[in-house]
Amino acid sequence: MTFHGWSIPSWSAVAMTRIIEDSAKTPGNQPRDKLKRFRFPSGTRLWLHRSYPQGPASHCPMLIRILLLCLLLVPAQSFADNLQPQTWTLPDNATFLQEYPLPPSAGDPWDRADVAYSIAIQAVATPEEIARANFRALFNVFTFSEVLGPDFNQQRFPLTAAFFQRLKETINPPKNRLKDTFQRPRPYIIHPQRIKPLVLAEAGYSYPSGHATWSWTFALVLAELDPGHRTAFLREAAAIGMSRVLGGMHYVSDVTMSRGLAEWIFSELMQTPRFQKDLEALRAAEWTPPPSRP
Repeated sequence: MTFHGWSIPSWSAVAMTRIIEDSAKTPGNQPRDKLKRFRFPSGTRLWLHRSYPQGPASHCPMLIRILLLCLLLVPAQSFADNLQPQTWTLPDNATFLQEYPLPPSAGDPWDRADVAYSIAIQAVATPEEIARANFRALFNVFTFSEVLGPDFNQQRFPLTAAFFQRLKETINPPKNRLKDTFQRPRPYIIHPQRIKPLVLAEAGYSYPSGHATWSWTFALVLAELDPGHRTAFLREAAAIGMSRVLGGMHYVSDVTMSRGLAEWIFSELMQTPRFQKDLEALRAAEWTPPPSRP
């Protein structure tokens, strides 16, 4: 069985490095040029495909002030219009469910390799790595300040915060449908004597990983906004995903297969005119030029 050209379940740091390097070589605009497909272990192919009442004439000075204020607010309002609270359009959840590969079965070789990897990575985890995993567990787009520096924060980039929160809410329905369908127990729940919750314990299911799906999708979109940091974004996304394995919340297969889901979602969004328009509006508002580490 293979995933993105490498053997499963040969999980290792080398494999994760290859994922990052392969993705970094992919041109940032490739998904918008053509559909991408991914081969998963099951052999499945994912085709990443308010009126002011009229007043008497004596109110004209006030009306003039209002009109001037409106003119000043046009750019901001224009961008706000582009960031409507509803999510962007993706294929229906049933499509994701039909195409997405099944998780390993309890006790099969893939599952046993997952368990062994989780035990091994926790055995050598340092206090610094555990602290970093707990930081990454509180994931949002500004977790990528690890790449862009401390000035990349919500106070300086409020529109970016809103955009990526909307993106997260777009990702959640298919991700949650898959989790609720497959119902793979989290490692620390099913193996409490062998795998410990080293981060804040979460309920819910393990496959696919929400953090890994969010972070990889975010990294791909950030790379559209700032292509010069593409490799660093993907590296950080991979680290965020693997921190979930160290924390006992996910298996490495949950994390790795989530990358395929993220690529699929990204490809679909990049073919959506509304998403492209919103992305360009965000680029003009807060990413021209992109933020940089001091």
